[in-house]
Amino acid sequence: MKAAVMHLTKDLAMKWARHIIYVKAIALGMFKTKMTKGMLEQREDLKLFH
Repeated sequence: MKAAVMHLTKDLAMKWARHIIYVKAIALGMFKTKMTKGMLEQREDLKLFH
């Protein structure tokens, strides 16, 4: 589901850029922060979003 949202967002952004319309999306996921550092170091199966 996240990949579909990412691709849709990129596609819409490319199509609407010539009209100076910005397209943004918010998706749930884990980001590398001070709070998640310990958990991410212990669990290699977790994917990070940049």
